[in-house]
Amino acid sequence: FGSSYQLGCPRVWLPPPASRMGERGRQYAGLVTTWVEEKGYGFISPSDSKLGGDLFVHIDAIRDRGVQGLKRGDRVKFDVELNTNPTKNSGKKFAVNVEIDRGKRGGGGGGGGGG
Repeated sequence: FGSSYQLGCPRVWLPPPASRMGERGRQYAGLVTTWVEEKGYGFISPSDSKLGGDLFVHIDAIRDRGVQGLKRGDRVKFDVELNTNPTKNSGKKFAVNVEIDRGKRGGGGGGGGGG
């Protein structure tokens, strides 16, 4: 599924092309339900119930590099990808290209509470 290429010395894994991703290419909306600032990850509850339950989100999936984290209650927009790594989470969906819906966040950047 995925591919890799040489970037200097290390091999870098690339996810499969968007054409192989079920929900990819459509942006979704949701609400941050949990954010663990110390670990840099959390969960988003998607507005679209067809996506199933909460989606995992990692700090590296936040599009704006100036944002240091999310806060519980933040409204966000995001794309969805399917985890194809051979791990216990293989086949699970997760959020990528996450953007804070600027009109729906109280205050500016910064991380937030745990959960």
